[in-house]
Amino acid sequence: MTRRTRSARNVAAGCVAVLAFSLGACGGDSGDSGDSSGDDGPPTDASQADYCEVINDPAYFEDLDADSEDQEIVDAIQAIADDLREVGTPEDIPDDARDGFEIQLDAVDDLEADDIAVEGEEDPLLAGLSDADKEKVEAYRAYETETCPDETDIGTPDEPEPSIS
Repeated sequence: MTRRTRSARNVAAGCVAVLAFSLGACGGDSGDSGDSSGDDGPPTDASQADYCEVINDPAYFEDLDADSEDQEIVDAIQAIADDLREVGTPEDIPDDARDGFEIQLDAVDDLEADDIAVEGEEDPLLAGLSDADKEKVEAYRAYETETCPDETDIGTPDEPEPSIS
């Protein structure tokens, strides 16, 4: 197994993200996503509490550690993306961030174990995106970070936990 440069949480955040591999359009996959807004995408009226509960839920990654198989990491990322697709985003999300959210969800659908980033490789959730789509994903990541500060610390598999002196 190769050395990972990111924790599963960071890869998922780039998710859930993030999340697209040369996608031509963002916004929905099949139209049966449980959307309450009437279009093909995830709901646009989630409460901030419900949205952040999914974003910051450590349960998705509780069984993962430095020895986890890449497919286990992908499964965790896809589980959080499925839940985010069901919950949607709060209505105050800026349009570019919402587009980035949908781009990331689409990319997670295509994510495979071989895509998990290893040292020196591009983030698999940004690989193949146009500069415009990368900006949208970055807008989403900034929105997510500001809206749902992560108050959990699951550690990074390739970095030691900080010691308290």
